[in-house]
Amino acid sequence: MSRQDSLRDYAAIFSDFSPGALARLDALCRPDVTFRDPFHEVTGLEPMRAIFAAMFDLFEAPAFTVRDFALGADHGFILWTFDDGAQQGEPMRFDGTSTLTFDGEGRVAAHVDHWDAAGAIHERVPLLGSAIRLVNRRIAAKVRQAGD
Repeated sequence: MSRQDSLRDYAAIFSDFSPGALARLDALCRPDVTFRDPFHEVTGLEPMRAIFAAMFDLFEAPAFTVRDFALGADHGFILWTFDDGAQQGEPMRFDGTSTLTFDGEGRVAAHVDHWDAAGAIHERVPLLGSAIRLVNRRIAAKVRQAGD
């Protein structure tokens, strides 16, 4: 399979994020695929799939909107927005990028997610969130002062 086909099919799994869609990872990933995000670093298809599957227990209706994907010289990139699907309370939405590395057969060998954990999750923790917002306001004030 070509890297372009793998990238397209991999992005489709997240566009159709569901427990059933996760079974399609088998055809696209190496068994020893590595996965990393701000909270996890695992090696192996089953541990990676378990992280994604846990999202269905943690969130009401988790979904990814794939905004774009592209293949570079050495990597594939997927731009996405996550939505927790909450019907009550403040919904959790944030943007991220996945960087994919492929092996010689076009299979995903590594998947690294880049997203703002502080803005997406940490700011929601009562005391921690207040501290992060205070630090962010102080940094913004310093930047404004430096620009004047």
